[in-house]
Formats: sequence, C-alpha cells, structure tokens
Amino acid sequence: MSIVRAFISIHKRLEGRVAIPIAIAMVFMLPAGCSGQGSSTRQTTVIQDALKLEVIESIELKRRNWENHGTNVNIAQDGSFTVTAIYLGRSKIVREGRLQAGQLEMLRRQIEKAGFFNLPGEFKAPFKTKFKWWGYDLTIKADQASKAVRFHSEDETVPESLNQLVEVILNLTK
Repeated sequence: MSIVRAFISIHKRLEGRVAIPIAIAMVFMLPAGCSGQGSSTRQTTVIQDALKLEVIESIELKRRNWENHGTNVNIAQDGSFTVTAIYLGRSKIVREGRLQAGQLEMLRRQIEKAGFFNLPGEFKAPFKTKFKWWGYDLTIKADQASKAVRFHSEDETVPESLNQLVEVILNLTK
C-alpha cells in the first residue's frame, strides 16, 4: 500500500482529527530521496590511484577562523582565480588573477600527490586551542571526479600532503 493511500485510509477512519500529526510522522518515515529530491549527503566520486587527472574544472577553498571570518579562493579551469574576504558576514573580492599553465600543472600534480580523491570527506580530531585554528573546506571538481574534504589546521590526522596542497593554493593566489 502506498504511503498516500495509507494516509487517506487513516484520515477517513479518524475523520481528520489526528490526520496532520500522522502525516508528519509518515513523512519522517520516508527513505531519503524517495520524493525525487535526492538525499542531503554530499555525493563523491572516488577515482583510483592509477588514474591521472587530465583537467581540473574548478577548485574552491573556504578558509574560516573561529569567528567565521576568512577567505574563499576559487580557481577556474582556465586558471583565472578570485580571492574573496569574508568578514562580519560580508564578502568582498580582494584579489583576481590568472595562474600560468605551469602553475596549473604544479597544482594538478600536488592534487595527485595528496591523493585528494581518495581522502575521507572529513577529518574530526579535537581542537588544541580555542582561538588559533583555521577551518578548511576544499572542493575540487575534475574531468573524472568531484570531491569535498573538510578539516581544521590543528588536526594532526590530516596528511601533510593535504596541508601542502592548501599552502600551494594559498601561495599561488597571493
């Protein structure tokens, strides 16, 4: 019996007295994605270690401190980039430019070296300090894969190659 038919049947039996609470309860019993909207979890495509990235479609690095101030770095496929400062809920583009072909190649090699597409989606080690950390959300879309990784600067479980990748992105867009 479909959920709609079950709801109508219950509604008729109870003459609408408790139909709304039951309808709400039934909605929470629906499996994720059954309404055609999909689930709210991030979709990730994992590529094998042997597969080489040919094209980086985009890179987005969100960097925030404990007060949620920071920067967004966006690098497009053609090497154009913008750096946006985020402060007190406002954003302002502070730098724009274009990476050279050699810089894009170095960035592509660093992504491969970090094994970025095989990393977990989030690292969750506890913070060591209260006010000295940076949080990172790094999303890379490539020709054959897409991946987002979240971590913070005080997490000792983060591979050094991932920290180096972030440093490369920040240095190239200075």
